[in-house]
Amino acid sequence: MLRTCLRRPRFSEGVFSQFHLRRFSSTRTWMAPTLRARHQMGVSIESLFPGRTDSGNLGRWSEDSLESGTEIVIGPAYAQLSDETAGRYSLYTHQVALSEDPSNVVLLDAPTGSGKTLAALKRVLDRSSPAIFVYPTNSLVKNQVDAIADLLEGLGHTPNIIDSESSMNEIQSRIEQTSIDVIHLTGEALEALADREGGAKGGIIDAILTGTHKEGRMRLLLTNPDTIYLAFINRYKRSGRIFEQLESFKTLVLDEFHLYSGPLLARIIFLVNVLIGNQKNPAYDLVFLSATHGDTLDLLRSTYSRLSVIEAPPVAEEPPKGRQIRYPTRCRVMSLTRVLTDDAHVADAADEIVSLYDADFDGAHPQVKVLGIFSSVSFAIRVAQRVREILAAREDGSEAKVRQLHGFIPRAARGHVDDTNTILIGTSAIEVGIDFDVPFLVFEAHDVGSFLQRLGRGGRHNPCTATMFVPQPLADRLAERSDWAFPEVVSQSHEALAELPSYAGFLCSPQAKKILLTMALAANRLPRSHRDRRDRFDWESAADLYGMLLNANKSVSIGSACLRNRVEVSERRRIISDLKAYAVKVMVTHGFLRGAMNSVIALYPASFIGTSTDVYAEMDIFDVFKTRGSVQSAEKHWDRIPAVLKRRHTKEDPVYVMRDVSRSERPKIVLTGDALVRYRTLVYQEPQCHFKHSDPLLSALGQKILNRRNIAFHWRSANRYTDYRIPRLYLEGEDGALVIGDWALVAEYLVWSRKEGEQEE
Repeated sequence: MLRTCLRRPRFSEGVFSQFHLRRFSSTRTWMAPTLRARHQMGVSIESLFPGRTDSGNLGRWSEDSLESGTEIVIGPAYAQLSDETAGRYSLYTHQVALSEDPSNVVLLDAPTGSGKTLAALKRVLDRSSPAIFVYPTNSLVKNQVDAIADLLEGLGHTPNIIDSESSMNEIQSRIEQTSIDVIHLTGEALEALADREGGAKGGIIDAILTGTHKEGRMRLLLTNPDTIYLAFINRYKRSGRIFEQLESFKTLVLDEFHLYSGPLLARIIFLVNVLIGNQKNPAYDLVFLSATHGDTLDLLRSTYSRLSVIEAPPVAEEPPKGRQIRYPTRCRVMSLTRVLTDDAHVADAADEIVSLYDADFDGAHPQVKVLGIFSSVSFAIRVAQRVREILAAREDGSEAKVRQLHGFIPRAARGHVDDTNTILIGTSAIEVGIDFDVPFLVFEAHDVGSFLQRLGRGGRHNPCTATMFVPQPLADRLAERSDWAFPEVVSQSHEALAELPSYAGFLCSPQAKKILLTMALAANRLPRSHRDRRDRFDWESAADLYGMLLNANKSVSIGSACLRNRVEVSERRRIISDLKAYAVKVMVTHGFLRGAMNSVIALYPASFIGTSTDVYAEMDIFDVFKTRGSVQSAEKHWDRIPAVLKRRHTKEDPVYVMRDVSRSERPKIVLTGDALVRYRTLVYQEPQCHFKHSDPLLSALGQKILNRRNIAFHWRSANRYTDYRIPRLYLEGEDGALVIGDWALVAEYLVWSRKEGEQEE
């Protein structure tokens, strides 16, 4: 886990002029030794930018990579303080408003760094309401355990942190010495506890929740949607007892709600509505926290009639009683027409990071001095390797300061940032929820959400210097002048950049019916027969649960579309027939929690991820084809594979041994026969659906995974510009791609909604 810096480096009042003018005075010549610029050495800054007299780091990029940037300053931002305090905290007006709002469904829409977590925490503490905090990723849960513990201490409480390092005996002994339990429940934490304590994960959950359930005692449970969903579908031992314990909590807080999309958004909304029951007399208070929003806000407004929206937009001028929530950020804006990929881009980005790393600034040394966030995992890895090479040539050990955090870094290899002046390079894995206080920031962004989130990683507590790579429409707008107020930059980004959709309309489509059917059937899966080892289901109970799910979600709507109007209320015989559909059973059998294909064991080389030893972890099959490597038998590696992976794999399974991150050959799908004329999400099997790759071992691996988890939709209009979050394999000799997993339902919805719109016209 990355423990963020609590110390706040203090910049001198003239931080920008002292730093930038020292390095890039407009009267000095441009003589940096690492330049590969298109301009000749010795050319002054003024000659590069006619008519400009301000100084700054304005151009170190080669013509074959990126155009020279524009220097701007983004001003500070403020929030209104209230007259109230809590512990050592002076509270913002929006924090007090959330605490006092009488509605049982509330959305706090506030920018990064404005104290949304403290606002939710104060609400549940004031109401003595045990709460479940739900985060979309495990890394966010881990980070927020420490963050909430720190906030509780600031509020005068002594938290009892229950996580993967706790023992059952310690949990009970600390209850008498503490006032609030902070319980970390994710699959990773449970696996660690189960390995040490013995027993099943369900038994561990039951023991923790039962052991901490004391009259009048406050509990905060931090988890992810998967854990709650697995309890709902009875996948854990003692799921019934676990769900009874979950019902003892009175508030559900869904943080970073803007990160949910597609099938994951559908499942969390459908599940939440079952938990809260009747909206007129709900079992839980419901609190949504979000820093950005799009069609998700429309969904919440239409679905929850009692929704109260609290907005806290930042202001550029300090109010009579306000506090600074963002500090000035001096930015070099680089114009992009595509995602950074080329070797020249790698070299230039690495030079930029090293240059900032070498820069001096006044104040205490931060844990992370330079933070780099890029859109492509392979690009981030190549930049990190290049930075490490540059620093290694100095022979002072500084290459050890380079750390990585992205999807290719196994969780087992993600440790603490416990040194100072670290260089941290990664992707979207570090753009939300982690309170870095960095003096130097380098990032790439292509949509509104990522731009605001990544810009928000700097300037939170002190001034920051940033280099941003953004699409040309935004770069051109920002180049119109040199000084911008932060709210103006937010407005310009919304006008110039696209906003990634959450596909909220999918929840009110006929295609969402399969999600409801899957949830109902998964919860009524019976133990396998010892004789034939086939899956068995309680069809009658599944039909009852489907009806309950549909009734609990009858208010789900967006605009004029409503789920109950799109999904017909069928007679019992028809419901059971739908439950028995092969595609539904395939989805139940193979999980489909996140819409990705099955994972394989991968060996991550130490040189690849910047660790001291090689690491075994799971890798999604899609990621296999983003790298180069070979396939070997797990038996060859069995003695070194962690026990947690042995529980999910056998010696006959493959191990993918990574070699480097240069993109390998893209696999293709060959469709034959009636598979070519399907227009619905169905099961695709051989020989109608064939996975093709020049490496026979990789081809066999892909086919094996595809055969096991193979509901798909042939999306004929999909191309390389289609939303990158939608998992797909392109077809050979045909237009479009095969969208895999329950994202196939979203693709089918998009085609269906377009046809519906054309018919209405």
